[in-house]
Amino acid sequence: ADLAALVRASVATLENLGRTADGGLGELYAGDAGEKLAELLRGLVAASASLSFAATEWPDIMAALIAPESVKPAQGTDRNIAIWGALEARLLTVDTLVIGGLNEGGWPRKPESDRFMSRLMKTGIDLEPPERRIGLAAHDFQMAMGAGKVVLSRSARAGDAPAVPSRWLQRLLTFIGNNQAAELRRRGDELLAWARALDTGPRRDFAPRPQPKPPLSVRPTHFSVTEIETLRRDPYAVYARRILGLMPLDQVIRDPGAAERGTLFHAILHLFSGSVADPRTPEALAGLIAAGRACFAEAALPA
Repeated sequence: ADLAALVRASVATLENLGRTADGGLGELYAGDAGEKLAELLRGLVAASASLSFAATEWPDIMAALIAPESVKPAQGTDRNIAIWGALEARLLTVDTLVIGGLNEGGWPRKPESDRFMSRLMKTGIDLEPPERRIGLAAHDFQMAMGAGKVVLSRSARAGDAPAVPSRWLQRLLTFIGNNQAAELRRRGDELLAWARALDTGPRRDFAPRPQPKPPLSVRPTHFSVTEIETLRRDPYAVYARRILGLMPLDQVIRDPGAAERGTLFHAILHLFSGSVADPRTPEALAGLIAAGRACFAEAALPA
């Protein structure tokens, strides 16, 4: 069987089974797991590798393809908010669209000179001029302005100097006139007031800088080369590690490393070898699976 044909058939079957009463696929691809599933299926459909195998082997192959994938819950994000590039914003529709970075040099970007080929050389071999990207950016801006509700935003300063508004923003404000421009700024001031309200509150002083003074008897007498640089830059880090014995905590959400995998595999084989006398018997596979499930359950991992 052909890989591409089986993938397309599997996607069609999965979507037919996962459709809601109104024919939608929202529940099938909902949440972090649904997004990961959609990403995996898109990658399989777009794969150009030629692989032939028996159709009966497809469930095992699919299981092997899914096995290394992990679903990490999004931290500190809201599903109703997305940060897109110009192309994504052009293709998708939302209730409210915020166009940021409307400054010259950011949108549109400045045409960068090519250190290898001059403008004349590019014209001679029919390469597009740098200004064409400005036209594409203008098209992206025009498409974005067609959203139901648009918020135009820019930074007042770029580094240490005042920022120049984007040419499209300047033309838009000139075209609509001073009265309409003032109304736009008034509505924008309401949003800015909401944002500034997040930073309002009683003044609180910073915590005093730690100044540990351990006795000489517990202070380290030698340092490695890298610790000397740390001692100059952040002496408290050396104090926390060498005096207090504090070590960095592992990340809350992370993929299991080689050490965790090896420990788990050793535990499974140890339990299997102690419970099954002869690994060549037909019952050995069931014993190995049972040992794996027991170790997975003990480690609180999905079986």
